[in-house]
Amino acid sequence: MEMVNFTLEDATKKLRPIMRAVKANIERDGYLHPVAFILSTRNPDTGAFHEGVALSVISVKGDFGQENRDQFTEQVRSFALASGALAVAFISEAWSLQKTKLSAADKQLLALEGVEGHPDRQEVVVVTLEHLRGFRSWKAPLARVEGDVRLGRFVAQPKLRQTKVAQFLPERK
Repeated sequence: MEMVNFTLEDATKKLRPIMRAVKANIERDGYLHPVAFILSTRNPDTGAFHEGVALSVISVKGDFGQENRDQFTEQVRSFALASGALAVAFISEAWSLQKTKLSAADKQLLALEGVEGHPDRQEVVVVTLEHLRGFRSWKAPLARVEGDVRLGRFVAQPKLRQTKVAQFLPERK
């Protein structure tokens, strides 16, 4: 299959119903395991081409510490390579800091404790979409009040950069 037949916009359209399902699931269950959705052209076991673009899912159960994060990333990268992936979406809970200007004290706190240690942090759900021809990302605020979980609207994040855990497709040359 020619990559031009499946654009970044096509991948974004396939991702929208998944983002709606994420909202329903996290509000029902109260948590979200990190998950990758791989849009590919081939069966990774046989190498046979799919009719159209196939959707596969790889998720993390339990702790997403550094060791599990590295294993998950390698598993998704291997699957993406073997399946001829055109795009990979990664969805996870995260901490976000809304400040655009950071004081020296903020910078020191971030260096020592990361965003999770900052008092102005906000819990969010982040969606990244890596395509062979580009990258898009969204985030939605996550509120937890007295056992009730509510996920706000996903908003495009044009300045959110691709992170190490989100680089699943083979290097573009």
